[in-house]
Amino acid sequence: MNIYELGLLFPVILGIHNAEEYFHHGDFIHTYPSRVARFLSKQVIRTAMVLLTLTAAMVSVLAWGYRASWLLDISIVADFALMLNAFSHIGRSIRRRSLTPGLLSAVCLVLPYSAAVMATLRLSEGMSWEEIARLVALGIPTIPLAVAIFLALGYALSFVKRFMATRSSAT
Repeated sequence: MNIYELGLLFPVILGIHNAEEYFHHGDFIHTYPSRVARFLSKQVIRTAMVLLTLTAAMVSVLAWGYRASWLLDISIVADFALMLNAFSHIGRSIRRRSLTPGLLSAVCLVLPYSAAVMATLRLSEGMSWEEIARLVALGIPTIPLAVAIFLALGYALSFVKRFMATRSSAT
């Protein structure tokens, strides 16, 4: 399996990971400080996660279809951002001394997938460890940036939905 084909699995793994967090929403938001958790309504989280997964699917399919190196780089950085997120789930679980939402999929799916991506990049694609490390490092700012963008989109769509419901009930 080449890196483009392997990339097609990314949105599936991301979707499963997102679903695990969503279906345990109450526990999920309690892993964050209360000043952050109060903004994480179930509807906003659901919308953000769906949009993020759809975006990942679009990037993965485009990278596979066009074989453009810049699309592949975006896809790989997203893979590694999810890997880093998996490590944050592990850290949060250790700190809280309990299983946190997202931990199971992080350990059972995300980390093995990330290892497969690294192995494929190194062995099949001939990528150096330095370049892999650079792409992993680019995953660090990707996490908060993606969270901010997709939560903002989740809030915007939630606002539009409430606005439209209010407007239709007023007429």
